[in-house]
Amino acid sequence: MPQGREVVCEKTQKGLEVIPEFGPLGEDVFNRTYAREKPEGGKETWEECIDRVVNGNINFLKDWPAPKPTEEEKVALRDNLLYMKILAAGRHYWATGIDEGSQFIDNCFMVGHWNRNDISDHFCFTFMRLMEGGGVGTNYSCRFIECLPELKHEVRPIIICDEIHKDWKKKHTLAVEHKTLLELPIPKAGLYDLCNHEFDKWHNEGAVMVEDSRQGWADALKAVMCSAVTGEQVVLNLTSSRPYGAKIRGFGGTASGPYFLALMLRSVAAIMNDCIKRSFILTSRDCNAIDHQIAVAVVSGNVRRSARIGVKHWKDPDIMEFLSCKEGNMALWTANISLEIDKEFLEDLDDTESLASKLYRECVRRAHKNGEPGFWNSELCQFGRLDPLHILPSDEIVKEREEVVAPNPCGEIAGQDLCCLGQVNLANCKSPEEAFLAAAYLTRFLIRATFSKKPDPRLQAQVLRNRRIGVGVTGLHNWLVRNNLPYKYSMELETFLDKLYAIIRKTARAYAFELGIPEPVKVTAVAPCGTISLLPGVSQGIHPVYALWFLRRVLYSEGDPAQASLIKKAKEAGHHVEDSVYTSGTKCVSYLCEDPIAGQGEVLDAHDIALSDMLEMQALFQENFADNAVSFTANFDNVKISEKELGETLMRYLPRVKGVTVMPFVHDRPQAPYQRLTKAEHDKLVKKRRVVVAFNSETECPNGACPIV
Repeated sequence: MPQGREVVCEKTQKGLEVIPEFGPLGEDVFNRTYAREKPEGGKETWEECIDRVVNGNINFLKDWPAPKPTEEEKVALRDNLLYMKILAAGRHYWATGIDEGSQFIDNCFMVGHWNRNDISDHFCFTFMRLMEGGGVGTNYSCRFIECLPELKHEVRPIIICDEIHKDWKKKHTLAVEHKTLLELPIPKAGLYDLCNHEFDKWHNEGAVMVEDSRQGWADALKAVMCSAVTGEQVVLNLTSSRPYGAKIRGFGGTASGPYFLALMLRSVAAIMNDCIKRSFILTSRDCNAIDHQIAVAVVSGNVRRSARIGVKHWKDPDIMEFLSCKEGNMALWTANISLEIDKEFLEDLDDTESLASKLYRECVRRAHKNGEPGFWNSELCQFGRLDPLHILPSDEIVKEREEVVAPNPCGEIAGQDLCCLGQVNLANCKSPEEAFLAAAYLTRFLIRATFSKKPDPRLQAQVLRNRRIGVGVTGLHNWLVRNNLPYKYSMELETFLDKLYAIIRKTARAYAFELGIPEPVKVTAVAPCGTISLLPGVSQGIHPVYALWFLRRVLYSEGDPAQASLIKKAKEAGHHVEDSVYTSGTKCVSYLCEDPIAGQGEVLDAHDIALSDMLEMQALFQENFADNAVSFTANFDNVKISEKELGETLMRYLPRVKGVTVMPFVHDRPQAPYQRLTKAEHDKLVKKRRVVVAFNSETECPNGACPIV
């Protein structure tokens, strides 16, 4: 029993009469994203999902020689999950408790595999993780990629597919549709190098049949990339690939068909051939561009938009080229980007003519316009909670066990570990004591999750070595309003966070000892909590509500039957529906929203809260709670706040946080996830559409890269 406390819980059982309260769109989000199809037909209920998750989580220990959770803990854990006092990361809801599902419960990854003996290692690893629905963080600094082998041969893959394949007639239509999106010339004959006699020739002369699986697709990429080193002719037969739109069992989603794999392989070959013309050595831009093409191919699978982040050290010779990688005709739009900084960078800012100062001003100029790049401090990420006054006891000084290479796409985890995350929903906890007890149960839940099978032996070894977890919080703004506290630093909040961290660390230490495993290297993190915050309908993570009245745009895949039904439902309800400008086969639904917090007195939203107060909140959580990191996007008005003011404000907080991301309110991004409305604009649309959704200000990973579609 956590902390030796008496378990206090609401007695529940299957078929209970009191249904846990979803947020206004919570049930739709649950059915769209997390509810699984039942063998007998139909989708899981929320209760059935929670039962599956609880039993699956406990079963992670079935072969481990240690005491299993008591029935009392099981009931209490179920209650906390059922009534959304704790929220597991979405992947736990989706995959825990199903056959082979344990390999999919981790959200994001850091890829540090640059191999001098295998040019494809990093890229195949990235491809696999993205196909599993995870996000990927990568450091493109020269010190990592300079080990890659030299390219010696032009890459000319021959890709064939039998005309009997269902997608054969679709390929020309798809080619036209995606030509501008992928910005690469497409042969008139399509992407398949065949007519009947050529197909027969290559089919009979040793074409490799590409297996219709994640591993098969990764092997195809490996063959193409390695041919630049070996000079071997690569002939790939994609006939076995499932047709476009076919349902994928297990992980879920729909197949993208052979076309997008073929296009990605051709695109990678073109990048490598262009590199051969220049220097025979892949540059950081080349590597980023290859990762981009891989991510685009995964986008087409209709499961999840690929989430990536790229970082690069501030001293790298091509750093300016990296900062410009999302501009122009070859914009690498699938990744957020951040500048890797360190202690030397911060110290050099005192010299206005230093390289650090010049880079800082350039980054601020760009961020003031569109929110990128962010700043990521690799040195601070080596440590746990930041302690500027050096008052933490020695046993609280947490340090990483190996070099921190890159952050995950949202920034709350660094190193080469996975994201094993969950949140205490402060909005649904009636007292601090209830939050403390919920945190203890969540800590044990996440530690058990580290026993799940991982999809790669390197990942498995990393998890067993570090046992890293990330207990976080969500619904902070709701909690502050309920306690009559403003969205800014307060002694009450600082004291609460110190106690919450102490309970989580103590629980983790005791449970690790009980299980006979290493104590988790770090135990707390603050994640964006975008999608899961919709379930109870609370403010996400530690962000303030974005706006009291706004348009919220959500993407749905037309190729997925469940999501297609939600598109139909939205149309029938009167919401505005249009084609996505980013992804084919996807509709963008605009919901007219009013945040539930709007009726709770004088409440300031993100537009009215000072940028310094938001960054102070991030620093408070970094210093008093998160020994991993805090994922936080600070919004600001780039009309009212000048570049100079932005730069001066950020400079004060760079030494106090592990990463900084800002996002201006005023920008020209089409189909932006949010569009703030005045009360008058909202009321006018109410009269026009007569459809209002009470909706929490949910956000995604920074710059919108990470939600399940």
